[in-house]
Amino acid sequence: MGRPAAGAPGGAREAILAAARREFAERGFRTATLRSIAGRAGVDPALISHYFANKDGLFAATLDLPEGAADVLADALNHPAAERGPALAHGYLALWESPRTGPQLEALVRSALSSDLAMERIRGFIVDVATAHGVSAAPGAGSGAAGGPGPHGGGQGPTAPAGDGREAGADVSASRLGIVMTQLLGAAVGRYIVKVPFVAALPFEEFAAQCGRAAGAVLAQD
Repeated sequence: MGRPAAGAPGGAREAILAAARREFAERGFRTATLRSIAGRAGVDPALISHYFANKDGLFAATLDLPEGAADVLADALNHPAAERGPALAHGYLALWESPRTGPQLEALVRSALSSDLAMERIRGFIVDVATAHGVSAAPGAGSGAAGGPGPHGGGQGPTAPAGDGREAGADVSASRLGIVMTQLLGAAVGRYIVKVPFVAALPFEEFAAQCGRAAGAVLAQD
């Protein structure tokens, strides 16, 4: 107890994070204790201090987005325009469906109900996705406009290489991407947290396809 599992470097750290996400999601930051988290993870409480210093540090670590989440969405947005909505919906919702990344997203959203830090992580993620592929976060601003500023100041937004089925510089606006990401977040909450029966009961591929059609309809308005 208190040591990473043999042959699995960082095993104890990941076990602590998994236990902490559940504890914080179920009991809230104030009620969860390092002792209860350690018990759930099967480690000595002192090991939590070794990895994370204190409860604040542990909580902040649990709010990190799943590794590779941004890449999944970036890949989806690099699809031809007609395929972006379905690809974005499938990629994002697959993160919720996965037993590896789903609990992490669920804990983050549950924590956001009582934590400004968790809320900021979610808001920042949506803004980052939107502005990375749109010229401006201003409502109705199209992206890739010639000479327009990029998402981090100066230059142009991302453009598609010629001949791949897309028009160069025809990326959707940041505002519409933000709307789509907000819709997908709501759909995920309905299925995985609120568990609305007729939504939770849908096979995943059907659920993702229906969300993808809605996302595509919004993106097509640009």
